[in-house]
Amino acid sequence: MLLHSYTANILVISKGRFSNKNYTYAIPTHLEKDIAINQLVNIVFNKRTVKGIVSGIHEFKPLNSSSMSEIISIDSMVDVNLINYFTHLSNYYCNPTGHTIKLHFELILSQINIQKNINITDPKYIYGKDCRNMLIENIDPSQLNIIYVPSLRSIKLLAEFLNDNNLIILFYQKTGGKQESSLMSRIINKNKSGIIISLNTSIFNPHMNKKNLLLHYWDINNYAYTESRMPKFNLIDVSNIQSIYTDHIQFYYSEFPDYRYVRSNDVIEISLPKLSVKYFHEHTIKDSLVTFLRTEPKLITTEATYNFEFCSTELKNELLNAANINDDEINIFKESNKISNVNVIIEPTISYINVLNSNRLARLIRYLNILKVSNSQLYVLTRRDHKFIDLLSMKNINNWLNDEFSYRNKYGPSHDTKLIQITSNNPIKIFSDKLSGPIIDPVTKNYTYQLTYTLEECLQNNYYEDLKKFEYSFINYL
Repeated sequence: MLLHSYTANILVISKGRFSNKNYTYAIPTHLEKDIAINQLVNIVFNKRTVKGIVSGIHEFKPLNSSSMSEIISIDSMVDVNLINYFTHLSNYYCNPTGHTIKLHFELILSQINIQKNINITDPKYIYGKDCRNMLIENIDPSQLNIIYVPSLRSIKLLAEFLNDNNLIILFYQKTGGKQESSLMSRIINKNKSGIIISLNTSIFNPHMNKKNLLLHYWDINNYAYTESRMPKFNLIDVSNIQSIYTDHIQFYYSEFPDYRYVRSNDVIEISLPKLSVKYFHEHTIKDSLVTFLRTEPKLITTEATYNFEFCSTELKNELLNAANINDDEINIFKESNKISNVNVIIEPTISYINVLNSNRLARLIRYLNILKVSNSQLYVLTRRDHKFIDLLSMKNINNWLNDEFSYRNKYGPSHDTKLIQITSNNPIKIFSDKLSGPIIDPVTKNYTYQLTYTLEECLQNNYYEDLKKFEYSFINYL
């Protein structure tokens, strides 16, 4: 006589990023009448009691019943819309779904979707060095407004500005700790109107249990919108996917559009910063650097902070070697550091095969704005003989943006299409219809491929199990 009549496939919620497979557990006889798909259950996994979500139930077919673990108990039902959301997000980033849940969703698995008729509205994008007045115009005091901000310092400054303009803030984060985040969630759930200012790390919460939310994403060019840990979720990507499963209204504020994430192309008009710029252009970047170091006063060259964000790591290392300088012997630009009075940017290239890379230009404009506020002197090391920064105009930029939007929609990467670069020692025989390449490195003999897939295609497909065998990375730039 069999001890079990049924088994369940379980999506294991685990902090380990090792597998996206579902595991099979026996359903105890006393739970057979209560078990259901999408339930949160307790199980033993790797000798520890953890939680999992039931993804399938099957009639038991004995093969090796002695080695099969049982479900311990049932917790609750997880909303199918919530499951679809974090599964879609995991698939888009080729991440194990259980790992995504553990990182960002484990505390909200009880959230119930009350948005029965989802009406997806187009997001609104606001660009410019200072978008605060537009933020005030978009805030609706009769609704609940959540403003996502990339740092506690920015939250404080924004809260002071809103208070000065007679807007009442229900709550804003001051520490970013777990207790404060829990308090903020309770305040959001309790209120139907007002203003909440939150760190952008809480963007993952879809608030499916709330209607008519206005979500404001502040300063989205900030580097803090991309996570540093694997799989390096970008929070604007997260918001784009979230919009498929909610009916909240979205506003995005930044200095300049980044067409990896922006979903529409409009003519923009922003104020470009004017700086004191001195150019050094020789036949090679190395020669430009040598000329700068030889001709400028020692006080300038020793105080200078160098920005290598627009050139390759190989070129950066080549330049440092040519100048006989180590990484720790010079000041390298970081947005979080104090801004120097002297700044040197290396080859500010913003295009690829004559198509604008809006991410690069967004970072350049942000950099120039930072230097403008600090009244810094800028030196440009380049091998081009034109004054690149002085030639930027909104007419040219809008033409470039239009071309880039069309190019990205066709080839990616974009808000809808991911590109992954895969490196292998041997030819790859998977993804045959989505893979381009190979390019064979003449030195290492490695094979390099590109995998392309869309947001729609990854509704059902997560490529993690195939990709984890290889060295791979997401392509973010044209």
